Amino acid sequence: MTKRLKTFSLCALGYIAVLAVLFFLRLPFNRHQIWMWFTLQGFSTIVVMMLVFAVIFSYADLRLKPLKYAGLAALFALGVAAMFFIAAALIHGGVPAFREVSRATTFYSGPLRIPINLFQILAAASLGCFVSGIVKDKGLLLAVVLVAACTDVWTVFAGPVGQALEKIPQAATATSASLPVAGMKGLYPLAIIGVGDSLFTGLVAACVAKFGLNMRRNYIFVSVFMTLAMLSLMIFWTIKIPALVVLSVAVVCANFGEFKLKPTEKRDLAIAFVLFALVLGAISFAMRR
Repeated sequence: MTKRLKTFSLCALGYIAVLAVLFFLRLPFNRHQIWMWFTLQGFSTIVVMMLVFAVIFSYADLRLKPLKYAGLAALFALGVAAMFFIAAALIHGGVPAFREVSRATTFYSGPLRIPINLFQILAAASLGCFVSGIVKDKGLLLAVVLVAACTDVWTVFAGPVGQALEKIPQAATATSASLPVAGMKGLYPLAIIGVGDSLFTGLVAACVAKFGLNMRRNYIFVSVFMTLAMLSLMIFWTIKIPALVVLSVAVVCANFGEFKLKPTEKRDLAIAFVLFALVLGAISFAMRR
């Protein structure tokens, strides 16, 4: 436990240190040096994404009891809310109204954004580690992975969540860690690492630790696949990439050969997957009428 706690602490401190560097870094770019900004942004994105998943995997590897993770999820969430309240109070010079706190979740770029980002990641990862308690074997983990991927495709392209976030962007910025713009003093969000991404990664990492799967291989596959997906979104900013699909593919590739199902289990999984897809399709059809 002591060694795993030390690993987690080093990963968290590394993440904080990189965000601190990005917070203070300011470079006077002009239009003739735009390639320098793209290079710096690409490099910082890779570093931040690798550290985010290092934090989540090392945190899940602490192997706490599910109820402890649930309690930590509540504490981290309260910490995020408190820091946004303090940030809004600092901006407006007094006790802020709810609207001012809501605006701070989107526009605040000061130093408190560093612990806010970390706590947002850990709150979602804690919830994922808590939910992992219901996954009793590796076969069920495969089913969870497939369902999550299918749900995310529906959510991004047809479901109500994406539409709601377009109308209420504060809902995303209040719960999701941001990927900061490089070279601008402050932590201005360029993209977000969704709460669902951190939650599902925490669930997977906790299951990997529980079932004795290769933690390092899973971390490498997940962090590399997700970093490439984020870079793709930055380059081709008009496309939509369901992050949980990328995560699911990474998990299946990392554990290829570990999911050994009996013929009856394969049949039941296929039937359940088809029924689930039909239910999502029916909901989508009903929503459009």
